[in-house]
Amino acid sequence: MLLSSSIVCAGNDYLVTFGLGQQRGADASPYEAAARTHKETRSFLLQKIRDIRIIQSFVVSNSFHVCAMEKEIQVLENEEKVLEITKMAKNTLGITGKNTAQKNTKWNMEKIGLFRLWKKLGGRRSRLVFGIADTGVDHNHPLIKNSYRGRRTGSHDYNWFDAVTENTLDLEDKNRCGYSLKEPCDDIGHGTHITSVAVGVDGYGVAPGFQWIACRNMDRGYGSFQQYLRCLEFFLAPFNRKGRNPRPALRPDVICNSYECTEKDGCSQHAFENAISMLRAAGVVVVAAAGNSGPSFLSIQDSPCNERLAISVGATDSEDRLAGFSSRGPVLDDRGEYIKPEICAPGVRIPGAGVDGKFESRSGTSMAAPHVCGAFLLLLEFFPELAVKKDLLLNILQATAVPIPSSGGSVPNNSSGYGRIDIYEAVKMCQDLCGRQGENRLVE
Repeated sequence: MLLSSSIVCAGNDYLVTFGLGQQRGADASPYEAAARTHKETRSFLLQKIRDIRIIQSFVVSNSFHVCAMEKEIQVLENEEKVLEITKMAKNTLGITGKNTAQKNTKWNMEKIGLFRLWKKLGGRRSRLVFGIADTGVDHNHPLIKNSYRGRRTGSHDYNWFDAVTENTLDLEDKNRCGYSLKEPCDDIGHGTHITSVAVGVDGYGVAPGFQWIACRNMDRGYGSFQQYLRCLEFFLAPFNRKGRNPRPALRPDVICNSYECTEKDGCSQHAFENAISMLRAAGVVVVAAAGNSGPSFLSIQDSPCNERLAISVGATDSEDRLAGFSSRGPVLDDRGEYIKPEICAPGVRIPGAGVDGKFESRSGTSMAAPHVCGAFLLLLEFFPELAVKKDLLLNILQATAVPIPSSGGSVPNNSSGYGRIDIYEAVKMCQDLCGRQGENRLVE
């Protein structure tokens, strides 16, 4: 970040996104190559428009939040290096989940086959890390308190970042947590609940006790594109609470994105595509909630869930029926039509953590996505030899999913993808592929 994002712009705020260029090389990690390209792009931008003001820069997508007059920005419109120029908008509603009546049954864990696997976990302290970009996290909640990586390292640096630096909403009341927070907090409980479903203990989480880190990108459920992008950058190479000294080695293994960012509100499709491409190149699994705009088809339209490289997740209920609110595909882009969501998971009346140590049930694809995040963490923990084959892990989750046929009877389809995940069956397939025999087999 070059300058404070609270600078008053005399012109207009734009997000300018450039191509990623040649990112890979024998002498550089994905992050080092991206940082090199970004530095070169910044020099090019300043040469083209000398008076342009760079407010914030994003290595993860090779984008720049700039202040410029319209006539100045027009200079860039015909440049081959420029993928997209987007006029920035105010914060928009991003969350894709809601509170539902309390129903503290853990049907979701039984449904996906976890009750038969938990005894294999044995309270292990995994090296794997879950990343959550959302409304924040209550890091003192008993379900997730001891697995916060910052508690283990004794520092919030590289484990927490707050991209919400000021009150930009047209609301009289202020955020109860505040802004530019030095330690994790959650104003409405959305991010806390998601984290507990992914890694919570006491039977609430898919991968209980696995480490987590977090980045806050929403203020009371409303986020801006620069906040979403800043958190993706944090996950590519976590930095300290001042946004400095990135350390790529501390990036998470799997990240959850349960929010939506629309193009009509100024979100850049190309910037999200670049960012997710960079994260995938760095080995990060990117999971996104499919959205709650169902049951209409073509209702998966917004980033990040509509991105080809993001694993979008639909929601099912306790009877393996697709939730009426779960958004449907297909997604159309300049390369054609493709199926979304890729897969489904429980997302109706899911029990989990709330703010201030409370417990609550929530419904939404926001609640479905962390089930898939936890599934990836478990498979990576049990089968580390497949860590470099994360696409294969997705294929295994899809191949072992419980099919939910569409009205036409086909699977996969644009309502539920390949169906609802079954982690028990996925583990069975993984151990067969890895040649596990005898005592090395986890399940039979």
